[in-house]
Parts: sequence; structure tokens; C-alpha cells
Amino acid sequence: MTGFGRRNAAAIGLLAAAPLWGCGMKGPPRAPLVRTPAPATDLVVQRVGDEVSIGFTLPTANEDRSEPASLERVDVYAMTTRPRLVPDRTLDLEEFREAGTLVASVEVAPPPAPESEDAPADEPPPAETDPAEPAPPRQGEPVLLTEALTAETAVPVDPWEEERRRREQREAEDEDEDEEERPVRVPLMTPPSPGPLQREYALVYVSMQGDESEGGERTAVPLDIRPPEPPPPPRVTYSETTADVTWDLPPGVRETVQGPATAEPPDAGDAGDGGAGDGDGDGDAGDAGEAGDGAGEETSEAGDGAGGAGEAEAEDGAAGEAGEAGEETGEAGDGAGEAEDGAAGEAADAGAGAAGEAGAGETGEAGAGAAGEADEAGDGAEPLPPPLESRPVVEWPPASTYELFEVAAADADSPAVPEPLSPSPLDAPSYADSRVEYGVERCYAVRTLDVVAGFEVRSRLSPPACVTFADTFPPAAPQALTAGGSAGEVSLLWRPNDEPDLAGYVVLRGAPGDETLQPLTDAPLVENTYRDVTAQPGVRHVYAVRAVDTAPAPNLSDPSDRVEAAAR
Repeated sequence: MTGFGRRNAAAIGLLAAAPLWGCGMKGPPRAPLVRTPAPATDLVVQRVGDEVSIGFTLPTANEDRSEPASLERVDVYAMTTRPRLVPDRTLDLEEFREAGTLVASVEVAPPPAPESEDAPADEPPPAETDPAEPAPPRQGEPVLLTEALTAETAVPVDPWEEERRRREQREAEDEDEDEEERPVRVPLMTPPSPGPLQREYALVYVSMQGDESEGGERTAVPLDIRPPEPPPPPRVTYSETTADVTWDLPPGVRETVQGPATAEPPDAGDAGDGGAGDGDGDGDAGDAGEAGDGAGEETSEAGDGAGGAGEAEAEDGAAGEAGEAGEETGEAGDGAGEAEDGAAGEAADAGAGAAGEAGAGETGEAGAGAAGEADEAGDGAEPLPPPLESRPVVEWPPASTYELFEVAAADADSPAVPEPLSPSPLDAPSYADSRVEYGVERCYAVRTLDVVAGFEVRSRLSPPACVTFADTFPPAAPQALTAGGSAGEVSLLWRPNDEPDLAGYVVLRGAPGDETLQPLTDAPLVENTYRDVTAQPGVRHVYAVRAVDTAPAPNLSDPSDRVEAAAR
């Protein structure tokens, strides 16, 4: 090939490679980037009475953290099923949408356009919207939807029925092929019943490009479980700092069946009364008693009316040594008792006829088989072992709990899911609210919460109880009032009060023996001193001081202690 031909071939090769250089990337072209909103992390689905509330917050970013989120609307689907104990596979989003029902569709307002310096100044104003029609929510705003539970929502669907039938058919065909090789299988128990009827909810985000993605985990609520009854309206009492909200138990409330285990020792009165029997005179030997932590074994036997003493061994820390039953009873027998390894002391002799009066178990001074005095027992006592862990034979449902809310007329149309005042359910029907603000009205409502088959079921809200906090709490009475007379006046001094809403003091004066004293000033005094220049010289006057606060209707404290003084 000539040089001219080689140059032409090189030029043709460069032209053919030019399109590849312009792409800037090796390999086949990639699919366009698809942005979907990030799933909801605060999805709350609750059954409240005969309604289901679905609450969530619209996302502000996509799954790749880019902002704003590409979100045009949110579709809420629901499906009623009766799940099996051997669960079927989880349906994908497309299958769930086909088998489920569209409950609601929420249009989302588009995000505001980014500000640009090149935007024209004569841009037309945005179109006016109908004030009667609520504006669509924006990204980052909460949304609350409700669905009423009706007879239609209680009809279950079985999207796995065809799939399950085919699987069972294939298994039956496989069994027919090797029926001779396999042993006959006999069911050992009755097949379990299906689980509770439930309704499952799923959020579906639809992007600006029409792509769909699941907006959070699916949540189910029970349908065939009766919701609990709400409590009656609560009662509200308050102090200067705390509002105490209490309510009565609702009908059918589930209470605690068994309290928690405790490691506290038994009552000291049960650990060794010193009596070995019931003392009814029938010769019953009775119990040797647990004297302290190491009372002896009971081995005494009682005869009819005779009261044989028997033997009571008290090993390793026994409380005392059984006394002699006495030989004058004729049939008392040998009443010797043995006490080994650290016995605390010896009981007194029973005396003649002791066994005959009260049998072998008389709790007197030392009756036959007595364990001794509990106060002196147990020098070598060992601590009680911790309580054994136990498992109830019958699983009992947990007790009912409560959720307390602050409700107000202004929040009736709020899209936010209400938050209870307590972060965790309340075990007792009471709550202390420290948000006492004078002049502010608060309304409280409570609902019952039961846990049945692993599901949380809530009652309707109780009727609300409203209270407007008013300052009806007077200051404390002034203390340490002193009075001294001087030329033409009486000087008063007292300890200042420390209330934050203190307005001042009112000084009262009267004659000795007067039940009612009259104020000397028209307005409260700011200082904790006062000079009475109107006192008559040589005449004794009685003084007292009251504190007053800044409430709209001022509260007066009780009078201070009275003092007497006279001007010179």
C-alpha cells in the first residue's frame, strides 16, 4: 500500500472512533436514573373502636437522599385476610395492589420552585384556589387518614388460594409416584385453626414520572377482636404545680391476675411461735413450728388425752431443747428432747399435768415437742433462697392499660396523629401533668388499650374533661412579726415571703380583744416593714400582716401571729 493509501485508511479509522470518544463512557448506554421517595419511618396504623387511623409524614427526600422528593401522590391500599399458622409467602407490591382495595389517594403539593435571579419580574400570580377545598399537603407535613370498619371490610380474600392448590396438587402427584416406598403418615393432632381476621395496610408512593414504590412496612390490625370499652370522663384536680388526672375503670376491664415475684421474707409471726400443736387437749401432736431458720423436726406423737411427749430433734441451729413433760401424768412417757449443734437454750419444765391439759402441743412454757422461743432462735440461720422462677400453666392475657391525651377543639381537624401525654401506656388509672398554666384551658380524654393475640386494640376516646387553671392558692402567712413603739409611731417588721407571684402585704390593726382587724393601707406594701404614725400615744394596739398575690382575683394569706405595741 502506498503512503497515500495508508494515510487515508488512518483517517477513516479516526472518523469511525469519533462517536465513541464523544460518549465519554465505555459500554452500552445505561437506563435513566429513577428517583423514588424514601419510605416512611413513622407510619402509625391503629384500630380505635370501629375505625382504623393511618398516620404518616410525607417524605422530603428520595431514597438516594436527593431533595426534594419526587412525589406526586400517596395511595393507601388495604387487604383483609385470615392468615394461616404456616404463613404464606409475602405478596409483592403488584400482587398486593391487585388483591387489595384502594382506601384513599392523597395528592401532594409540588415543592416550591428554586429561586432564580433570572426569573422574569412580570411573572403572573398563582391561580386562586377554592377556599372551601383544603389545600393538598406538602412534603414534610403529617397526614392522617381514617377508614371505617364495615361488613365489607370483614370479608377476607385469599390471594394464595390458587398457588396453594397447585402446590398441594404437585405434592399429591409426587406422593402417588412413590407411595409404596413411603410409610403411611398419621396426623398426631387436630389441624390448628387459622389465625384472627386482620386487615393489612400498605402505602404506595407515586413519583412525578409515574413510578411506584412501597412507602414503608405493611401493618395489620385485627378485625374479629372486640375493642375494649372506654373509661368514663376523667376527673381533674390541680395544685399550684401539678394537675392530677384520674378516671374510673371501664366496664369489662382486664386486671392483673398474679403479682410479680418478691424476695421479701415471710412474716416473722409465721416463723416459730414456739408451739408444737394446736393445744386442743385431744392429744394432737401438731406442728413443731418453724422456730427461726433451723427449727427441729417434728417426731412427737400424741395419745388420746395423755399427750405422749415423743422426741423432737433440732439439729444445726435448733431454737431450743424440748422440756420434760413430767412424770406425774402417768402416761406422759419419756419427754426428753435432744438439741445438737448450737441449740439456743433450754425450755422450762412443763410441770405436772401440763400435757394433760393441752395435749402434747400446748404453746405454754415448754410443752412437749415445742421448738423454743423464736426470738432466741437462728444463731446459725442461713438467708432465704431467692424465689423460684415459675411459668403459669394457663397463659392469661395482660392487664388493660390506658393512653391519656390532651384534646382541644382547635385540634379537631389537625392532620397529626395524636400523641399520648405519657410515652408508654399507663398501668394505673391516674396521671400527674406538670403543665399547670393559670388562665389556660386543658381538656383530657383517655382510652383503654388491650393486647390480644399480639395485636394492640384501643377503645374510643372517653368524653373529655376540661379545666381552666385558676390561681386560687393564697401565699403563706407572714412569719416573725415584731412591733416596737417609739415617739409618735409603732414600727413593724416581719420576715419576707418568697412566692414568685407575691404582690405585697396588708397591715391590719385593732384594739386588744377585737376579733376583726382593719387594714391600714389601701394598696399592698412592697417592703416587709411598716411605720404606723397614726397610733395614739399610750394606747396599745394589736397588729397583724397578710400577704397578697398578683392573681386576677387576689388571694390573701392567713393573718400572721398578732403582736401588741403602743406609741410613746
